[in-house]
Parts: sequence; C-alpha cells; structure tokens
Amino acid sequence: MFATADWVARNHDVAARFARAMRDANAYLGKHEDEGVPLIGAFIGITEGEKVNHPGRPLYLIPAEIQPMIDVAATYKVIAQGFAAQELISPAALKPPR
Repeated sequence: MFATADWVARNHDVAARFARAMRDANAYLGKHEDEGVPLIGAFIGITEGEKVNHPGRPLYLIPAEIQPMIDVAATYKVIAQGFAAQELISPAALKPPR
C-alpha cells in the first residue's frame, strides 16, 4: 500500500497492477460484504457475530478528501509542515481522467 515515489517511477507497471487489483477487490467486497466479514474478522481479531460497520469502499483515492487531515495535522504540529495530499498518492491509484 505504500512505496516511495522513486520505486513507483521505476516500477510503474507493478504499481498500476497492484492498484487495479486493490480496486477490483474493493469493488467485489462492496457488493459481497457478507463474504468478506469472516475474512476481515479473522484478520483483525473479532469473533463471529460481532457487528462490523464498514464506512464505505471508495474505489479511488481523492486528494481533496485527504487534504483536510494533513492541514489539521500541520496546524497542530503533529507533522512538521503541511504538504499537498497529491504527493502521497501514486498516479496509479488515482481515478483516470474521462
């Protein structure tokens, strides 16, 4: 899920395939939540029968939705300085233009 910009530049095809696989898996789980709950539960350590509330499954990262968290973190000195959310996201994970 994380890589340096240098690695992505050298391995763009791999990054694009990984992003596509994650997007496809997310789209599938969005339509088949009941199948995913036992797998996710086993991974995060919840027992069968516990309620799982998933906030949603976006298929693409949207910099404008991440930017406010970065800005608040910079304002309250959680991070040294602010930066553009776009810097965190590989082009492979962005929604392609129409």
